[in-house]
Amino acid sequence: MAKARRCCPKCGLENIHVRVRICPECGYEFYAKKGGSPSTPPKKIKIKTSNVPVSNKNEEGEECLSLPRSGKGRKICPQCLVYVGARTKACVCGYQFVFNPQPKDKIKTKKNIDWKTLKEGDRIKVIRGTGPVALSKSGVEECVGHHGIFNIQEIHDDGYLCYGGIKGNSGAAFIYLGEEKKLASGTYLRAHKIEFIE
Repeated sequence: MAKARRCCPKCGLENIHVRVRICPECGYEFYAKKGGSPSTPPKKIKIKTSNVPVSNKNEEGEECLSLPRSGKGRKICPQCLVYVGARTKACVCGYQFVFNPQPKDKIKTKKNIDWKTLKEGDRIKVIRGTGPVALSKSGVEECVGHHGIFNIQEIHDDGYLCYGGIKGNSGAAFIYLGEEKKLASGTYLRAHKIEFIE
């Protein structure tokens, strides 16, 4: 079933939906109240504009490309007052935008350490995607190990009993660090990869 469309009698714009009361091109009103008087002004119609850059002139009269209007993913250049992309570093007029990246607090770690040299109370970082794996019904390995930052609570022959070391990582976890072996449940015990946090 085709959508009902019509043509504007004033400007000739085609493919206007029948529920649109005002032509987006010329402003012609399709409906009027009884007696021929114009109807109450309808709600504003959003007219789609393209993202094709438009040529503008700045205060010095130089040509520069800008986006047609403000919106999501755009910002205004304070020097030439044209809209540019949100990630633009330099405007065509020469204005340099200032970016303030938020630095992340990096945790300093030591890699390739012997896990038996660590003691209770030390902090470790367990690498995501390491540790024990289970085979799914389709035969794909799925990691079931832990990851994140932990505090060592107890040291065992084949790993550590740890507790979460940061806010989002809480509870007890056994970090397996022994030799690879297969359990009766089908899970393969593999050693987690860890890094010592200084």
